Amino acid sequence: MRFVARVPPYEYEIEAKGFPENDDIAVNGKPKQARLIRLNHPASFLLLIDNHSHQIIIEDNDKHYFVRLNNRTFQVKLENERACLIRHLIKTDDPTNRQQKIKAPMPGMIVKVSVQEGQQIKKGDGLVIIEAMKMENEIRAASDGRVKKIFKTEKESVEKDMILILME
Repeated sequence: MRFVARVPPYEYEIEAKGFPENDDIAVNGKPKQARLIRLNHPASFLLLIDNHSHQIIIEDNDKHYFVRLNNRTFQVKLENERACLIRHLIKTDDPTNRQQKIKAPMPGMIVKVSVQEGQQIKKGDGLVIIEAMKMENEIRAASDGRVKKIFKTEKESVEKDMILILME
């Protein structure tokens, strides 16, 4: 079974072969051991991932799941592989929708955010510096625009394809 878990601004591709009977899963292509065990309360679970345990509460409505972990609540939308494929196929490069997502090209640590929300930028301006494997990599603007939203701050770790900045 393959599906995508969307926890804005993140998106995780999950492959679970035979889950829950088989504990082997992959998250964004990285193998993990995972098990979900229901506790006494109907919405309470113990989530084991690579020998780390997390007590979570899962509630749902028709469109989303709400997952409570460490006193924080996350809104999670699950899409099966087919729904995700259809969503990607119907996306168009509509010039009237000028929003651009700046994503992390690799896992690493944010060293510097060089822009602020609302700031006008030019093509080639530096946006973010990420340190990965003791090397600093600067992400530059591919086009002119305005910084609409910044999702990550300095000294935060990021995974590959995590959304860093939304531009318009």
